[in-house]
Amino acid sequence: GAPGSPGAPVGRPGPSFVHDAATAGRHPLRGSNQIRGELVRGVGRLERGTEALTEASHGAIQANTAGENLLGALREQREALVRSGSALGGVQGGMKRNEALVSDMNSWSRLGAKATR
Repeated sequence: GAPGSPGAPVGRPGPSFVHDAATAGRHPLRGSNQIRGELVRGVGRLERGTEALTEASHGAIQANTAGENLLGALREQREALVRSGSALGGVQGGMKRNEALVSDMNSWSRLGAKATR
């Protein structure tokens, strides 16, 4: 057959065909239009992949920001709980002192002491 046509001798490719070692044995001859089409499709895949990575990066940044905000809120809540716990400890100490005082006052009233005002 004519060079470049199916069944053309592999040793003498036509001017619009190139030997591609990567596909040797399967499709030894490819036309420049075929190669150009494959390159265009490859560039399209790369562009879609780049867009997907960009979107994933934006999502990761948003998740990171949300996580930082959540951790900040949790830190503030923890600090408030620690302060409340400290204040509660002081209240409990005061209650014990008051209970002891009331108990002492009860024992005084049993002994006949009268409150003075």
